[in-house]
Amino acid sequence: MSGSAGQLRVPVDYLRESDFPLAPLAEQRRIVARVDALFAEIAEGEAALDAARKGLDTFRRALLKAAVTGELTKDWRANNPVTETGQETGHSLLARIRAERAAKGQTKGRGKRAADAPPLDTAALPELPEGWAWGTLGQLFVVTTGSTPSRSDPSLWNGEIPWVSSGEVAFCRIRSTHETISRAGLGNADTRLNPVGTVLLAMIGEGKTRGQCAILDVAAANNQNAAAIRVSATPIPPEFVYHVLEERYFRSRRESQGGNQPALNGGKVAEMAIPLPALSEIAEILRRLSDAMSAAGDTLAMLDAEAADAARLKQSILKSAFEGRLVPQDPADEPASAMLTRLRATPSTAKPARRGRRAKS
Repeated sequence: MSGSAGQLRVPVDYLRESDFPLAPLAEQRRIVARVDALFAEIAEGEAALDAARKGLDTFRRALLKAAVTGELTKDWRANNPVTETGQETGHSLLARIRAERAAKGQTKGRGKRAADAPPLDTAALPELPEGWAWGTLGQLFVVTTGSTPSRSDPSLWNGEIPWVSSGEVAFCRIRSTHETISRAGLGNADTRLNPVGTVLLAMIGEGKTRGQCAILDVAAANNQNAAAIRVSATPIPPEFVYHVLEERYFRSRRESQGGNQPALNGGKVAEMAIPLPALSEIAEILRRLSDAMSAAGDTLAMLDAEAADAARLKQSILKSAFEGRLVPQDPADEPASAMLTRLRATPSTAKPARRGRRAKS
């Protein structure tokens, strides 16, 4: 290979000297027609696979919307009315968590995001099912932002503490990180080290990064471009908050027509509204989401396997074509050797390729 400016180029001499199988001209035409016909059939199948993937994406978004609006568990509530079972409602759960945070002194100071803030104005928010309540992330959880130790001080890096960059917050569970920091790089462990079960939200980033979330499966610190929502300090499962943020991401991306929503910061994250059902209904929501998404994941894996089969089939068709096995041979066809002899006897009218550009005078 040769080339310039970082581009690789196949040498012309290599192309001139390369051998390749040459079929009779009539057979070449039959091969091309057959390849075109088979590839057209494969293209139809690939289009159907793409449509199925889009259908799964639409299904996932509709599923998440049903989950956070209560539609997914409408039948469950009918069989488990809060007025008769005596279970804790979303309103009482919100009040209990706020009271517990106030008792622990988690209402003021950096990163606490005012658990004692006034009630949320729900006038512009959708109506929730009976027993559900609107709260904010800051009312329910400690919300902090991270930091990045100085890159100029090697002693702050490559330690035993996982450190999450916002690019790693990508709708996933985080079990390991690309980088680690030292105890000195961490600083105050109480405010910087997030426990297992913390939900991270990317606040800044181009493209798809901003608004994506993740759940920590390891205690870790994070950079300043992600908010840490310490859900595990409450009885609310981190997975519920994760799915609420996931639904919000898809909705805000759609509403902003390409993702041009304003950049987030810790304060805006704390002010985000979250629908809060009873804990028992949250458990049912997560069970139904898990079952449905598992089935969708199996379907997606099947679609991916079929797409890989289609790609392999194309290669197999081409291999058969150049081995003379794709179409039948006809003894009446002019031999390729005769065609090649005729081509060699025909003077070439092609002009040699010009190398480089002539400088302007």
